[in-house]
Amino acid sequence: RVGGRLKNRHVMVINSPQLLQTNVSDHQITQTVRECVNLSDPGPHVIVLLLKHDQCSTEDQEHVEKVLLSFSERVFQHTMVISTQEPTETNDILEKIIQKCANRHFRLQRSSSPDDLLQAFEDIVQINDGCHLVCTKASLYFTKEQQATGKRECDF
Repeated sequence: RVGGRLKNRHVMVINSPQLLQTNVSDHQITQTVRECVNLSDPGPHVIVLLLKHDQCSTEDQEHVEKVLLSFSERVFQHTMVISTQEPTETNDILEKIIQKCANRHFRLQRSSSPDDLLQAFEDIVQINDGCHLVCTKASLYFTKEQQATGKRECDF
C-alpha cells in the first residue's frame, strides 16, 4: 500500500497482482480481498484493473469477474480497466470486461499524462456521487466480533 497527495487529493494504491492469477485458490482470493477492504477502509472509490490485451481468455474473464464480485455486486460501477490498446483493438474477452465496467477504459500510452489518469478516476468518483464502494460481500467474511465492534482487522 502506498499513499500520498496528488493534485490536492488523497490517493492510495493497493497493489494485489496475485488476485489476477488464475491458479489462486478461493481462500486466497477471500483473504486478499479482506486485506484490500481493510487497507482501504471504509472502501475504495475506484478499483483499477490493469490487463494485458493479448492474454485474455474466457477463463481469465470468469476469474476477473469472480475476483471483482468478491468485493461487491456494485463493483463494476467503481472499476476502470487500463490497457495499452483501445477496446476495438483488443480481443473480444477484454472488450466484454470493459463493457461490464460501464465502458470505463483508459488507454495507457506514451502521450498519457498522470493528470489524464487522475481525471478518469475523478470522473468515476463523480459518477458515483463521491461514494466509496461498499464491500458488502467482503464484509461477510469478517467475524461476528469484528462486525459488532466495527473493527475490520483481518485474522490471517
